[in-house]
Amino acid sequence: IGQRMRELRKEKNITQPELAKMLGVSNGAIGNWETGNRQPDDAAKIQMADIFGVSVDYLIGRTDNREITTNNEDLNFSEGRQTLRMI
Repeated sequence: IGQRMRELRKEKNITQPELAKMLGVSNGAIGNWETGNRQPDDAAKIQMADIFGVSVDYLIGRTDNREITTNNEDLNFSEGRQTLRMI
């Protein structure tokens, strides 16, 4: 998460202190998250995803797709599993 966080922060031209203020955490917390010494809690991950305009899954490295999918699409979880169709 740290590397993606740093890349996204720099793309948005946000400094560590600015991001810390947006999230209501210390400057040190941002540094620790970016270096991998600590992990942000779920609430901070959601806030960062909103700030950076990406999905939480992208932020935490579960996907390389930055897009946030909010429409009703077929979701294919993995090969050999059923496809879940959202209604």
